[in-house]
Amino acid sequence: MNSIVDFPERVDIKTDDNVPFAEKILHKCRYELAVHLLKSKSSLKVLDAGCGTGYGAEMMAVMGSQVLALDIDDKTILSNELKYKNIKNLHFLKADLTQDTKLNFAPLAITCFEVIEHITKVNGIKLLKNFYKMLPSNGELLISSPNRNLTNLLKKIMPDFNNPFHLYEYTAIELAEILLGIGFKSIEIYGQYPFLPILYLLTKKNRQMKWFYRPRKLLPHAICRYFVIRARK
Repeated sequence: MNSIVDFPERVDIKTDDNVPFAEKILHKCRYELAVHLLKSKSSLKVLDAGCGTGYGAEMMAVMGSQVLALDIDDKTILSNELKYKNIKNLHFLKADLTQDTKLNFAPLAITCFEVIEHITKVNGIKLLKNFYKMLPSNGELLISSPNRNLTNLLKKIMPDFNNPFHLYEYTAIELAEILLGIGFKSIEIYGQYPFLPILYLLTKKNRQMKWFYRPRKLLPHAICRYFVIRARK
């Protein structure tokens, strides 16, 4: 990790010392938003789709939710099962939700952070449709993506800015329109991290700057590096 063109994937905010503080906070803040938005619904069932190293699923389980965390990678699931074995309301399962996977779990909320940009647009739409089918009429989805417009601008400025792990990124408006087309009724967009590279470099290790990375509805998503959408069914 040495510049703003590094691409950390499967970040473990607890143990990976090679990941800059700013990157850890960018990831953690999304789950903090989820905890904040869902905290009034105590003991609800939450599906964490694409849980990665499991830190976000743990945050929601500590809140009191019954959490089923899914990932497509066998080793990740086995590692998480060992790491979080003492949390009784947190379970892990290998699953690919772009397929018609049957789960013995009925979530009231679904979180999907740092996932949809890693699959093609066709599979992304399949994923969103499956989320819609899983949720009850009052259920909600929290999902994030990098802002494609800003990514394209950065590629023009910095030729090295090309994340090989991202197959299709969205704009906030594009993803919101897809969700509405699938059937979701209410959409809220939270901009995350107004992209100012100088501030990013200055705050890589500055723990006092955590506020700078929190998703907010008032931030113009067009100038943000990432966004989070809250979609209600």
